[in-house]
Amino acid sequence: MSPPVSAPAVPSRSQDAIGHLVISRRESESVWIGEDIEVEILAVEGSTVRLRINAPRSVRILRAEILRREQRSAADADELLVDELVHAEPAELAPEA
Repeated sequence: MSPPVSAPAVPSRSQDAIGHLVISRRESESVWIGEDIEVEILAVEGSTVRLRINAPRSVRILRAEILRREQRSAADADELLVDELVHAEPAELAPEA
């Protein structure tokens, strides 16, 4: 009996993304993104997957929760700045001579 064949990956469309692809990989298999980025499956333990990402140093790689935290911090800083400007006295807004 031959090994089971996975269903072909079906790209789906999202308003938030240019495109994405859902595929299955096993330990020690990898996926290439463009010509410079390789994502390798190192281990699968229960619901945890360990990945190795090989990419040029110029490519910023962040876990999603870190990116969301940075985005929230930036949004909070922007909101604080707007609040300070809205409540500032006119003399505080004048450029220094």
